[in-house]
Amino acid sequence: MAKNTVGDWDTTANNNTDVGGISIAEGMMAANVNNAMREMMAQIATRDPLGASDIGSTVQALDANLTSLAGLTLAANKGLYSTGADTLALYNLTAAGRALLDDANAAAQRTTLGLGTAAVLGVSDDANFANDTGGVAKRGVIATEIAAQIAAHVAAVEWTEVAPVATTSGTAFDVISIPAGVTDIEVYLSKVSLSGSDYYLVQLGDSGGFVTTGYVSRSNVGDVAGLSSVTTGHAIYAANAATLTTVKMRLHHFGGNFWLSEHQGVASTIANSFIAGAGYGTLSGELTQLRLTRSGSNIFDAGSFKVRYR
Repeated sequence: MAKNTVGDWDTTANNNTDVGGISIAEGMMAANVNNAMREMMAQIATRDPLGASDIGSTVQALDANLTSLAGLTLAANKGLYSTGADTLALYNLTAAGRALLDDANAAAQRTTLGLGTAAVLGVSDDANFANDTGGVAKRGVIATEIAAQIAAHVAAVEWTEVAPVATTSGTAFDVISIPAGVTDIEVYLSKVSLSGSDYYLVQLGDSGGFVTTGYVSRSNVGDVAGLSSVTTGHAIYAANAATLTTVKMRLHHFGGNFWLSEHQGVASTIANSFIAGAGYGTLSGELTQLRLTRSGSNIFDAGSFKVRYR
């Protein structure tokens, strides 16, 4: 076969006996040396650097993945990943990340992360974890229990607000159906007044009704006036019919059925002084209700009353 192009040349030297029909076999004419060299130079000069037969064999064919890779700037601590078909990107790959990735299995990864045996222990769904013998995680049961405990805790610390009640008329205002387990109650009087010189009483009640005796309570307005040894309820001082009283009273369950109270506030007709007092009382059973009333026969004629509890 005549060797008319570089592509015709053979990788076995003895098979190359001509160049473009010029014999270079053993015993060739001396003149063929020059002619053969000139023919070789011409073939090389006209050689197609990448022939069709070279693509995919001696050189890599055009590839979208390689094109995407060529567009990236590689650097230290970078990893390569695919974001889609024929699309590559880089991400940060720290020494710690490489140490985890080269681990052969999960156990080796736990060792790299420094996790102890607790990382592979089962979790019991038994109410008493000491009774667990199976070691099987029942996540749904545990999650339900945790949620219930959180809800109970939130209910214990959040206040339940009772809507304010206008005290513009009437003689008593009751808050009933206070739930079991309440330990703190706050009573607010906002610009409340009476038709005369009675004082205010906050009385507590249980399932047997409101308790109207047995309290020990005091309420003073600075060093001007005060109430001492009131036994009919937790007392709040009120100066006269023209006085608007604004007070906050806090009641706390001290254990058993024993309740303590303290209050602070102001009286509109007494300058430079504030109302303050405290008291206590014992119920026959668990507290279920509360009443705001007055010590005598006066009528409420202004303001509002609000309660919250937890």
